[in-house]
Amino acid sequence: MKKINCYAVFEGGGIKGVAFAGALQKAEEAGLNFIGYAGASAGAIIAFLAALGYSGYDIYKIINKVDFKSLLNEPTPDELKNLNSILKKAKEIGWFNEKWWGCKKILHAIKLKNHLEKSHNGLLPNAIKRLITNNGLYNKDNLIDILANFAREKITITQLPKLYSPNGAYLSFKDFNEITNIDLKIISTDTLTGRAIEFSVDSSPDACVLTTISASASYPLIFEPTSYQHYVLADGGLSCNLPTYLFHKDNYRKLPIFSFDLITTNRIENKHPQTPSFESFTSHLKNLVNSSLDASTNIISEVVGGVSVPLTIPQSSGTLNFAISKVGLYELYSLGRYEANKFFKTDIITGILRETRTEHDIAKLLFGKMDSILTFLINFLPKSDKIIKAWIYTNIDVREQQVVSFAKDSNINLSFDTYNIFSDDPKKSIYKIPFKSKYLAPADHIFPLINQNGQLNQDNDCTAAWLEKKPTLSYNDEKVRICYPVLDLDLRAEVVNTIEKQNVMAVICISMETGYNNCPWLNISQGNIDITDFMFETLSRTSIIVRNMIYGHQANFYDLRRTSDYDQ
Repeated sequence: MKKINCYAVFEGGGIKGVAFAGALQKAEEAGLNFIGYAGASAGAIIAFLAALGYSGYDIYKIINKVDFKSLLNEPTPDELKNLNSILKKAKEIGWFNEKWWGCKKILHAIKLKNHLEKSHNGLLPNAIKRLITNNGLYNKDNLIDILANFAREKITITQLPKLYSPNGAYLSFKDFNEITNIDLKIISTDTLTGRAIEFSVDSSPDACVLTTISASASYPLIFEPTSYQHYVLADGGLSCNLPTYLFHKDNYRKLPIFSFDLITTNRIENKHPQTPSFESFTSHLKNLVNSSLDASTNIISEVVGGVSVPLTIPQSSGTLNFAISKVGLYELYSLGRYEANKFFKTDIITGILRETRTEHDIAKLLFGKMDSILTFLINFLPKSDKIIKAWIYTNIDVREQQVVSFAKDSNINLSFDTYNIFSDDPKKSIYKIPFKSKYLAPADHIFPLINQNGQLNQDNDCTAAWLEKKPTLSYNDEKVRICYPVLDLDLRAEVVNTIEKQNVMAVICISMETGYNNCPWLNISQGNIDITDFMFETLSRTSIIVRNMIYGHQANFYDLRRTSDYDQ
């Protein structure tokens, strides 16, 4: 099986994100090769670790060693636990009883004050003061330190001295991309505007990866927001908890996008709803935020493209359960493995991916079967007794290192030479060629877009057409070949001035084995050789058909996720 390049997107979910480690392990076993990761909140941390080169199992192992309570950077030990106990005591003495007002309320206030003075003197006022002053209880220094330590396990001091600076680790998206060759995209929320802010090598090459990930994972009120440029950044899940759209730009749409989606559910149905009762303040906040995040995720999962990998997690797995046990972590990891394994075994797209054997198979899978278009093109041209061959090339890697053929045809008729091919004695041959093999298809090819010197490969006519975004003509006394680029807009005279903004989707190459003096595709006048208007218009119209078929195939390819056996 030839591994196909694709992207992974992880949604936010706090501690529940441990399930992504198990899901990622099963994705790797299914033969998926991720060349880019994106995430929000806890999903941003998983994306970061995966992009560093940690496997799914490796991520589980290192997370299993983390003391999650240390992430809070509490000024006093067990502060959050003690704040919860204060609220619990307030409930016990009746402070939250709405029926008690006036003198009874004052009496209970005195009881609560006495309790605080005896056990947690100054704790609540200090916490409230920090919350009001900093818009959050705790800073993110410990989280950034832990992320830096994870990076140092994969990036040496020789590769990036700034990561080991005693004045604070620094890792830019540009440096990260150059070292890992992985596309990492992080989403955070600007609390001033409510917008989802993307951080990546494209949008913010100099931004610090560690800072933006910690900002994306800043759960509201628990962690302080991050001031960056003119933004005030908080939990990325508040604006877009499943940022699959990050890989939907034109230069990314060709590769599959797998979005790992946490779906929380109650394992036990409550058939007899209880009367609402008071919950602790932090628990109430958790439920409010969880409800908003889960609701937005459910909507985005329905409307955003890509292949959704649902991971069903019990609602009892709290998002902010910083005191989760090792057993609880393993259960989440195992659930992620189980849910992802169930999905990848039945998913139609994953099954198709497992059948790919070569780069040509992958290109055909991603862009569609176009051989019939070339058959039509060859038959549409004036009849000729000369050998005509045609190919369609494309690129299957967003880094555009090479172009590969994924469609091919010719007018070489095997029926003329059938007996000579299959028998030494033509009179005794009984072999017959089926209709589908009537014509001999030319060989597949792969052409590098970058030569051995690291320069653009302009020596090949096919790659030159791709790089220059315009038709190329090559000829000699034995062969004539035309390469015509397929752009995301029609390449006609009236739009030539917009060519720099156009993207190349494919290149059509067609050749005739004849000298240029005898080729009907060329105009020769006063020493000038050019493509005839008829041939240019024919290739132009063919490029439009190819472009539209690619768009249609990609839409159908992603639509398969709605007909997955997993959903039936």
